[in-house]
Amino acid sequence: MKNERMFKNFLEMVKIASPSKNEKEIYEYLIEKLKNMGLTVETDNAGKKVGSNANNIYAVLEGNSDKEGIILSVHMDTVVPAESQKPEINGTIIKSDGNSVLGGDDKAGIAIVFEIIEKLKEEKINHGDIEVVITISEEIGLLGAKNFDVSRLKNDKALVFDMSGIDEIGYASIGQKKFYFDVLGKSSHAGMEPEKGINSIKIASDIISKIEVGQLDFETTANVGTINGGDETNIVPEKVSFSGEVRSHDPEKIDYYINKFINEGWEVIKKYPIKVDGEFIYPEFNYKIKDSYESFEINKNDRMIQNLLKAGNNLNRKQGLKKNNGGNDGNIYNKKGIKSVVIGIGMEDVHSVEEKIDYENMKKVVELIIEYMKVRKNP
Repeated sequence: MKNERMFKNFLEMVKIASPSKNEKEIYEYLIEKLKNMGLTVETDNAGKKVGSNANNIYAVLEGNSDKEGIILSVHMDTVVPAESQKPEINGTIIKSDGNSVLGGDDKAGIAIVFEIIEKLKEEKINHGDIEVVITISEEIGLLGAKNFDVSRLKNDKALVFDMSGIDEIGYASIGQKKFYFDVLGKSSHAGMEPEKGINSIKIASDIISKIEVGQLDFETTANVGTINGGDETNIVPEKVSFSGEVRSHDPEKIDYYINKFINEGWEVIKKYPIKVDGEFIYPEFNYKIKDSYESFEINKNDRMIQNLLKAGNNLNRKQGLKKNNGGNDGNIYNKKGIKSVVIGIGMEDVHSVEEKIDYENMKKVVELIIEYMKVRKNP
């Protein structure tokens, strides 16, 4: 294993820190790597638009036949902590040392894509144009994909290597909206004139207590993830801000729950007026909703999915069809007219310092896609 090309590539990449918006080092590494592999490489100016020190990478391996081509999609950034990535190896398991994320999300995907390209060349497998898209800042809102110009693409179908599990095909991915709530009360001295203040922390707490979080139903989740406010213990706090999200495979449910949370906020606000010098003063409640990405679902009978299932059967590895509960670049590509499915690459405990991946599963993904390339036919 340690002498294998994909293993070496993966280990090289995970040792390069690349948190979102600070991907420059891995960006330069990937450009050089792709050029050495014989692909034509271009970049864009997405970094300037999203505040990153790197850009999206677009590379092409020209087809050697009239077969249909494909887009292979991955992202180069990772979540934090990512300052000191020192992978440990236990048998075929590659894991974090517990001080940072491993970065297999999504560098395992990149290593897999590189190996697929090398295998296609070495085994002289007939293929159309293979396009590789490696995006920046995926982990903080799919920002690279949102700013990638899909009009430059030759193909209209993509495989996105960015899902946990193995021998699983993500034919659907969840959508997400974020909510940002502000409560504005009135400051006063907490010891001398508390009756002249409106405690925004107390109000925000009451609103949050009414917001349902966790698994709301079989396809919907909600969370309150940040809160900020207050100055000192002797000041009735004037302002509190908190934010959260709702995810669902059903866009109507996202809107339903966010509107429910807003209405609950207004109901709480009504209970907190004070009277100062004969005049009623009410707290304020402001909110902003951000549409992060839309859900998608591809028909299970779609030819791309059926060919992936056939490839799995040829390898005696039945593929499961999965609704993915994480957002990925496929959400953006599908909205832009690029039919995209997500491939499970075997990563585990992602977005944590316990992150790990079994190298044997990475090899299985390469085998599956190589077989998929063989069974595909012209449209």
